Amino acid sequence: MPHDNKHRLSRRGLFTLGVASWRPGRSAAEWPRSPGAAPRPPPADVAHPGALHSAGDLHRAKVRVAADDDPWLAGRLLVGIALVPLPVGFTLATALGGKTAAAVTTAAAASAAAPAGWSAKVLGALAKPAVAVTAGAAIAAGGAYVVTQAPDEPPPRAAPPTAASTARPPSSAPPPSPTPSPSRPERQLDGTVVDTVDRAPSAATRPAALPRRADGTVTLTGAPPTGLTHRGERVTFTGRGHVRVRWQVLPGQRPGALAMPTWTGLRGMLFHVASGGGRRLDDVTPGSTDGTTWLGGPATGTTVLPTGAQQMWRNEYFWLDGSVTLHQNERGADYNLFVQASRWDQVTDDVATPPDAGAGLVRYGLVRDTGGDTAPVPQHLTRARPADPATVRQRSRVAPPPH
Repeated sequence: MPHDNKHRLSRRGLFTLGVASWRPGRSAAEWPRSPGAAPRPPPADVAHPGALHSAGDLHRAKVRVAADDDPWLAGRLLVGIALVPLPVGFTLATALGGKTAAAVTTAAAASAAAPAGWSAKVLGALAKPAVAVTAGAAIAAGGAYVVTQAPDEPPPRAAPPTAASTARPPSSAPPPSPTPSPSRPERQLDGTVVDTVDRAPSAATRPAALPRRADGTVTLTGAPPTGLTHRGERVTFTGRGHVRVRWQVLPGQRPGALAMPTWTGLRGMLFHVASGGGRRLDDVTPGSTDGTTWLGGPATGTTVLPTGAQQMWRNEYFWLDGSVTLHQNERGADYNLFVQASRWDQVTDDVATPPDAGAGLVRYGLVRDTGGDTAPVPQHLTRARPADPATVRQRSRVAPPPH
């Protein structure tokens, strides 16, 4: 019954009463005694218990807390303790509002003349659980059991849990399988490398091996039988395989600035894979003494390419998978384009043909193909179909093909 315990003194109350009655330097004559009793001489050897809890009590509390058992877990004052003896000045500073150890020690010494006031302060501080917990210290016989962990943080395990406290019923559900991360779409690579101005290789330099690409059937529609010899003429390539475009520049007919041919309406992929025919058009013709090239010379005038244009060879080879239209944009300088389907072995034979001055072959050919989607695409290439194909930009911009 509740009323049966109203006169019983709890351990906390007894501890608080003991702390309130004690202060450093107090003689045995000053300890409380019954009215009329004679003063007692000090004992020869006083063994202060230090606290009302035994080592077994503390260990039991730690095990209970480690097992998450209440009401031990709810108190958890003893969780994470480090038994670090501290000077009483530091302990009292923690209990009396955070003063320095020196300040509290001085205050304690000055309060020897007023023991009641000093005891009341200690009692008042320790009687408030919030203050005691926040301060993280409890006074006991001139030292402290310092709680090194704040009560708002989860307590570390003070002792290994027992088998009974960790036992859990076996789970029948299988562990969840990891959710696969969504795959990223492959980055479009074709069109990331575009032809640009380059130097002529050494005439005696043999070409690299031409990567093998599939040869199917490529059809040509719209091309005049005589080739693309006038402005506005065009040819559409459709299918998969190699195609050849042969250049013929006629400075004797009309030199000057050359309007480059353009590629429009690309569907699929188009790569510039090789250059051959035994010469670049800026090579000096065999036997010339005035530096005449296949682009012209002093006697005829010279054909001039646009700034940034890649120098063309006699034969230019491309590999197509899809369809594209080639436009002749002749304005100014006169030139002709002759187109036909080709094959991998024909391209290989052409670029591997050694120089022969008598045949007008100045150099080996050049392989440009890398074998992958980072092979170069020709300049002036677009997937669009502009009204004026001559307006296609030199720097090709090939968007990803439609799916």
